[in-house]
Amino acid sequence: MSLFTFEVRRGWVSNKQDMQTISGQMNRGRGHIKTKHKSAFTIDGKPALLNGSAGLYFSNEDEIIATGQTTSDGVFHIANFKNLSSGVIQHGSTVIPALMGGCCLFIGVWTYFLVITPILFIPLGMFGLLGAFKAMQANKYLDAELTNQKLNQSVLP
Repeated sequence: MSLFTFEVRRGWVSNKQDMQTISGQMNRGRGHIKTKHKSAFTIDGKPALLNGSAGLYFSNEDEIIATGQTTSDGVFHIANFKNLSSGVIQHGSTVIPALMGGCCLFIGVWTYFLVITPILFIPLGMFGLLGAFKAMQANKYLDAELTNQKLNQSVLP
């Protein structure tokens, strides 16, 4: 599996399970509660995983087109998708990771002659830019697949 190689899968959702993890603490009415969402399901019998609350936008027996990467354990990790049954499209976010990565990279380079700051900010900036670039690539794959689908539908009688 290459870092920027995505595959497109089209199929029917089945065996969908939504999971939430709630963590944090409260002290006298103040605190921080964090909720993580994850959806595990199969697309035409092959396992898939979607992190985030976007999994709430489809259910069993919906047809979807998904872009993502398959890990060594055979699970397809979804970056974005379109629910063909309802028309919902979920694209990966590119703006926030790119802005944060660019700012961290700028701070790291700007303070290059200090000892600690570049060590912290340059890798953080590169990681943010990498995440933005991966989301852009996944969005391109999904858009290309949706364009091909529209072309195929317009050709068929």
